[in-house]
Amino acid sequence: MSFDLDLRIPRWCRDGTVLINGSPSERAVTRGTFHRISREWSAGDRIEIDLPMPVRLVADRKAQSGRVALMRGPTVFCLNRTRIKGAEAADLRLLVIDPGSVSTAAPDDSVHPDGRKIELRAWGADAEALSRLQS
Repeated sequence: MSFDLDLRIPRWCRDGTVLINGSPSERAVTRGTFHRISREWSAGDRIEIDLPMPVRLVADRKAQSGRVALMRGPTVFCLNRTRIKGAEAADLRLLVIDPGSVSTAAPDDSVHPDGRKIELRAWGADAEALSRLQS
């Protein structure tokens, strides 16, 4: 049976791959597009799609000037002041994230089952509050 199959490649995915029966797709995988596979299909054909989701810092836009979002795939990670000792005293507008300290997303069930967390270091004008935040 012959038909087209369109796979959506999200804009946030930089290095996606598509395998058809273990072989790379003939077309390049381009983020923010649909990856069309046109072929004669047989029973048992297998498609594997890999959409890596590394942690990334996303630069500000308009109203958020001077800020970044910490993202993994389509998920935005937030600082939870109630779960980090000292965070309630820190002025979050003054935090500067150390990009080299950003960890990969790790399992964390503290907020919800099958949750994820990212650890990082930050500094800013309130050194005392920040030292408590990092310990």
